Amino acid sequence: MKESQASIKQSSSSTGTLALAGGDSVTELDARADAIRAHLRGLLAELESRWHRAFDWRWQLREHPWWVGLGLAASASAAVAGAFQIVKNRQRARRKRRFLGLLPRS
Repeated sequence: MKESQASIKQSSSSTGTLALAGGDSVTELDARADAIRAHLRGLLAELESRWHRAFDWRWQLREHPWWVGLGLAASASAAVAGAFQIVKNRQRARRKRRFLGLLPRS
């Protein structure tokens, strides 16, 4: 606390503004802080806009129709392949149980 008080001194001008050890007045630092805050607000607004676009499927469909179609086709083919694999595994298990005599032949 004493160091921060020592770095602030009353300027000798008649306005009575405070000046920091670096020579910047409090009003100059306040203006710089406001400029930085405004810049950060702009960056946050851009980030929010990009986040909304990234998860907006309608926007993605308008901007990237081929990639969305390719993704849907890949998902559909994976689902069909998974369904065939399930059927194949069930048939294999049924044949194994039948071989072991657990199921009667139908």
